Amino acid sequence: MKSCGWCGEMFRRNPKESRKQWDHRRFCSRACARRWQSVHQPRPRATGLCEQCGTSVRQLLDGLCKPCWDRRRYRAQRERLLELNRRWREANPDYWKQPHIYARVRRWHREHPERSREILRAALRRRRARMNGAHLGDAATTDAYAALLRDDPCAYCGEPASDADHIDAISRGGVHSWDNLTAACRACNVSKYSEPLLRFMLRRSAQRPHTGHGEARSRA
Repeated sequence: MKSCGWCGEMFRRNPKESRKQWDHRRFCSRACARRWQSVHQPRPRATGLCEQCGTSVRQLLDGLCKPCWDRRRYRAQRERLLELNRRWREANPDYWKQPHIYARVRRWHREHPERSREILRAALRRRRARMNGAHLGDAATTDAYAALLRDDPCAYCGEPASDADHIDAISRGGVHSWDNLTAACRACNVSKYSEPLLRFMLRRSAQRPHTGHGEARSRA
């Protein structure tokens, strides 16, 4: 155990921490580390626009707002964090099976049914893409774009959309990214399946009844 360098409380090593991280750790929490840093190593506050997203903020960190700075930090340490999480899951396989966690998850699903279905659909799309060896784009951007498509009409027939369809099918080498998604109704999504877009549109136009110019004039 160690004593926190700010509040003096004793704390233990986190199972996810490596030995090197534990040797360098001086505080019991990030809050204590921030408080110590604000006193001993204050950062100059800069107000302006974030270089990444253009949001106006009071305090910039290296020219970035806090969310963009956190995303940059995660990208820089992504492999290490994923490896730490993997080791922790292997060391604690029954952690998520605890009754109070099950109850909390079920309660959240009952209170947020629409969000729950949206998360499930996004997870199934990513799983299917991984099983087919497809390239995965940025998950957050792809899921947010797929959620926006629910309010669009079907790109193939104009009816209300219920699905997000891959324009180039995953099974034919398409990527799971936002720029390969479009809104589709269930009937068109099932009918298209893995067919190439142009072939599907030609088949649909051939199945539609066409009205000749002469017939149109006679009706007029």
